[in-house]
Amino acid sequence: CGNWEIVRKMVPDCTWEYLHTDRGKDAVERIRRAQGRH
Repeated sequence: CGNWEIVRKMVPDCTWEYLHTDRGKDAVERIRRAQGRH
């Protein structure tokens, strides 16, 4: 998924583990949806 690579570059490494929690996944979905609108 190309969007995931973009998200990966946007977040610091210390945030990466947080993104794998349920709350983090929700945040990622919001980011990816926002990018999809551009």
